[in-house]
Amino acid sequence: MDFDEAIVTHGHWRIRLLHLINGANRKTYDQYFVRLDSACDLGKWIHREASAFSRFPEYPALLQEHEAFHQSAAQVLRLSAAGKLAEATVTMKEGAFHQASLRTITASRELRLRIAA
Repeated sequence: MDFDEAIVTHGHWRIRLLHLINGANRKTYDQYFVRLDSACDLGKWIHREASAFSRFPEYPALLQEHEAFHQSAAQVLRLSAAGKLAEATVTMKEGAFHQASLRTITASRELRLRIAA
């Protein structure tokens, strides 16, 4: 996986969770598993392949932002499971989930730029 693939893979979470909130996805998600930042494809890449770049200050920032992203994804699941679909949608589109997603993408791009320099 490269940086661009990692960003695309990361974006799949948004689609899955929006489908869950809208009822288009009947799959159940374990909140504990979703909180794990090392279990998704991006997390596996960060913890394995991208760890070769751990000497750069952008790497721990990416780890931190990706972990925060997974915490916010678990929050979306909690809200959805509690029937708070409007609140879950706001969190997804403009709240904590949205912000954590943007920060994760930005951190990934910053690490890519550092490596390219």
